[in-house]
Amino acid sequence: MDHTRAKKVLAERMAIAYDDLFKGDKNSHSKTATDLKGWFKTKTGVGDKVAEKMATTFRSLASYADFSDVETPKQPTKKKPDQAPPPEVTPPGLQGMAEALGLTYRIEIHLPDTTNVDTFRAIFRAIREELIS
Repeated sequence: MDHTRAKKVLAERMAIAYDDLFKGDKNSHSKTATDLKGWFKTKTGVGDKVAEKMATTFRSLASYADFSDVETPKQPTKKKPDQAPPPEVTPPGLQGMAEALGLTYRIEIHLPDTTNVDTFRAIFRAIREELIS
């Protein structure tokens, strides 16, 4: 490891690892742990204490890293050969426009940890109603 570049490399890697955070605010590295706690809680679904620890860890790393001249790099996407891409859904009213503009919508669903099938049915029914109406 090149110790003369360690702080820059850490900043670059943090920009990749926390790309969602940096897309929302390019100066996330200068925020306090209290300011970041909400983002970690929302993103991961963990409780207050865990989100606070995650934010504190991020702050500790960010305080060591050198973010001057670091842009959020694009992370190359790697596809697994046997994995199909997620289905693409275009709202009915936007189909022609989306094709003309080349827009793609992807929906990511974080399901609750439950064995109650009715919960999943209700979630997917609500999603279907929102997308079709």
